[in-house]
Amino acid sequence: GVTCTDNAAPAIGRTCDLCPEGYEGDGVTCVDIDECLVDRDGCDALTECFNSDGGRTCGPCPTGYMGSGETVCKLETTCADGNGGC
Repeated sequence: GVTCTDNAAPAIGRTCDLCPEGYEGDGVTCVDIDECLVDRDGCDALTECFNSDGGRTCGPCPTGYMGSGETVCKLETTCADGNGGC
């Protein structure tokens, strides 16, 4: 839930804080945003994007590629790993 604040007198009622990051709504009702539907939210195109409550995770780079999958997967080459030992 979000923080509820009573309105100062003479006003009546309450004010709800904004929904937390990763959610949208009016503070009374907050719904998870599927970040994977919006430009894969930064996951590399070669990876899977998995929506989770309030966020997302990216799958690993496929075999033959290096990187985290969070930003970019680069084709593995001999020289790409530690300058090939040179």
